[in-house]
Order: sequence, then structure tokens, then C-alpha cells
Amino acid sequence: MNQVETINVRKREVDKKLEANLKAIEEIKTATDMALSKADMAESAKSAVEGELRKRRQEEQTVAGESSGSFSIQF
Repeated sequence: MNQVETINVRKREVDKKLEANLKAIEEIKTATDMALSKADMAESAKSAVEGELRKRRQEEQTVAGESSGSFSIQF
């Protein structure tokens, strides 16, 4: 009977470790999902900012081109 009790104690210890490991895995999965979501949002924001920057540079070039084209020197 002593061996059975020892086996049961060890089984409970293993079950506790297993439960703790499964919980840790779930926490890691959750953290990974959150990190991926934040990375996707950051990539979207980066693309939006880059698009706006290109748009403004193009507008500045257009304005600069119009300004230099309308400038005339009279003698």
C-alpha cells in the first residue's frame, strides 16, 4: 500500500507541474498574440505615415514647381 501512496503523491505533483506548464503556455500564447497585433497596428500606422509623407512631399514639389514656373524676370 505504501507504494500506491507514493505513486499517488508523485502523480499529484506531476499533475500540478503539468497544470502550471499549461497555464504558462497559455500566457505565452496570449502575449504572443498581443505582440503580433501591436506589430500589425504599428506596420499599418507606419504605412499611413509614409503615405502622408509622400503626399506632402509631392504637394511641396508641385507648389515649388508652380512658384518657379510663374517667376519671371523683367528688364
